[in-house]
Order: sequence, then C-alpha cells, then structure tokens
Amino acid sequence: IPASVFDAAPGSPKIRTIAGYYLPQGDYGLAATFQQPPATVDAATTWWLRLDQRTHQLVGQLSLTPRVEKLFRFGISLPSEWHINSVKHVDGSDLHFESPTVNDAMRRVQIRLPQGIPPGTPVEVSLQATATPTGWLGSWEDDSISVPFPQVKVLGANHVSGALAVLADDDLSVRPDALENVSPLDDDEKAGSGLEGVESDLAYRFENGAYDASFLIERVAPRATAATYSFLNITDESLHAHYEVHYSVAQARTKTLSLAFPASTPAVLALQALEDCKLKEFTSRVEGDARIWDVTLAESRSGMIKLAIDFSDPLENAEAKGFVLPVVTARDVKYQ
Repeated sequence: IPASVFDAAPGSPKIRTIAGYYLPQGDYGLAATFQQPPATVDAATTWWLRLDQRTHQLVGQLSLTPRVEKLFRFGISLPSEWHINSVKHVDGSDLHFESPTVNDAMRRVQIRLPQGIPPGTPVEVSLQATATPTGWLGSWEDDSISVPFPQVKVLGANHVSGALAVLADDDLSVRPDALENVSPLDDDEKAGSGLEGVESDLAYRFENGAYDASFLIERVAPRATAATYSFLNITDESLHAHYEVHYSVAQARTKTLSLAFPASTPAVLALQALEDCKLKEFTSRVEGDARIWDVTLAESRSGMIKLAIDFSDPLENAEAKGFVLPVVTARDVKYQ
C-alpha cells in the first residue's frame, strides 16, 4: 500500500489498517461488513451536598471523555425539585443548558459544548444547583429529618464513577441514615477523588453510576449565657431606665432571643441591637408577674449579641415607699 494513502489531507479522516491477509493464490474472495461502534462517554463525577438552614446546594465537577465520536452536547438527569443555577467550562466560561422535560420526578438537562470534544480527550465541567425540600423551612428542632443525596445521572454514559460528600453548617448535625453501593473514603482517598481539602467525615465513592444514600439531619440547639446591666434614674415623678443585655451564643446560631421585666413595666419601649447586629422585630406579652419580650434578629447569629433597652415610666408619690426596682432578666440562657 503506497505511503501516500495514509497521508490524509487536513480535515480528511485518517486511514488505518484494521486487518491483513496472506493470499497464496491469485483467485480469492473477501467480503466484510463495517459497523460504526456506538458513541459513548466515560464520566468521572464529584458531588458536594451543602446544607444550611435555608436551602440545599449541590456542587458538581464532571470529567467527560467521549469515545468514537466528537462530543457536542451531553445530558444529565436529577430529581425534579433541583434547579440548576449555572454550568461552567473548566476555563470559567458559562455553558448553555436547557431543561426541556420533567418526567418520572426527574429533571432532564441538556448541556451544549461550544466546540466538539475529540474522542479520547476529557472535558471538565462544573455545575451548581439548589433545592429547598418540602418541610425544610418548617419547625423540626425536636426531631430529625432524612435527606436523600440527589441521584445525578450522566445520560448515555458507558461508565460513571465518582465520589460524593455532605457538608453542613455548624447549626446542623449530620449522620448516615441508609447507604447503598457506596464505600467511605479516608483523607488520602479523598485527595484522589476530587475531595481534597473538603472537611467532611461523610465522603464516599461509587462505581457504575448507581448509588443510594440518605442522611439524618438534626438542628443543633444553641447554648447561650448572658450578662445584664440595669441603670435606673429615679426622681420624685418618674423612672428613667436604661438596660443592656449581652448574650454569648455558642454551638449554633440563633435568630430569637428573650428577656423579661416585671409585668408593671410599660408595654412600649425602645429596643435596639448594638454594634453590627440588626433586629427584625420584637413583641411583648404578659405571663404571670412578668412582661416577656421576644426578639427576632434579622439573621441568625452566634457569638456576642448585645441589646439595649430604654423606657420612662411616671411614678406616683405613693409609690416611693416599697418601690421594686425593675431589673431585666435574660430568658432561655444557661446562666446570667
């Protein structure tokens, strides 16, 4: 065969030898059937499930290697409650994606690649999605809730392997509930699975794209202590009071605080957060001989939280004797 046959012109398909035969006689026959092998993709994926008080976030890294043909697009499926926010190429550029169908509680997403990826060449893609499962924002402080790790499939992939990990805010505790077709990863194995530096004891590997994992989530109760300061200026006619309550919150963040005065104190007062803390609202109610103020912060916080309270109250002369000083008390704290 002349060497020029194998020197394909630019843009032309390359010619390669697939079989050779010895012909001892001039009279011979040869017949062959040529079939193009199916186009397949090998995929290696890494998934992080991040949990906080508001939502769930799924972050994924996909390495796709096409076989036989160039890869111009690929598809994934994930549970329908998940909404994809972004898909990016390894160079940081956005990739166009479409989510045309939701069938059998699964969302199918088509992702386009700007240039065809040649066979045998891997392409790196990152993905971010969010979901807020039913009941997640409800009140389940005294109970636990089971959260399934979303099953994400690369459609048409011949072989899929990868790793998954669960990370949660300090306000949440996580432990395995049910695990199937996954095996735990130690720190050395996490580095080789795309999870290097991920601070989670809940890291696993899976093969052949089939896994089933769920985790029990519990809200961690905050532990609060407080220091209270009461400054009272008493005249013949009125009481002018200024208070500060300094809460120290540990173990978890909190969005609500509570304090109490004697029930005889005014139902209207000035209450504000100090330093960089902001309030959303505060309301009062009378229980027995106490007026209780429930304070809601603009966002959950831990560490030092300082509140300042001011009010004035007229005094009758007859009250001068035996007057009980209205000091402030922090509620729902370990000590003060």
